[in-house]
Amino acid sequence: MPKKVQPAADLTYNEAHTALQLTLAALQASDLDVEELTDLYRQARTYLERCDTVLSAIEQEVLLWDDAHQGGALVADGGSEDSKLRPSP
Repeated sequence: MPKKVQPAADLTYNEAHTALQLTLAALQASDLDVEELTDLYRQARTYLERCDTVLSAIEQEVLLWDDAHQGGALVADGGSEDSKLRPSP
């Protein structure tokens, strides 16, 4: 029975990256016909797009987290004699 292939959209970053590496290795085989080459290329693009999607989502989360946590930061006011803390600009 053939192994069930998981859709790229359901893969984690590591799974998609591993699948991409395996597909790229298969593309380097010299005995591929045009149809196999085309199918492997499409698979590689799908895995690459999944990796990009996951990384972009994580980047957005980090930026939102960073923005949320920088807004409440306090800094020392070095310009005054009593050095009170004030909200960061």
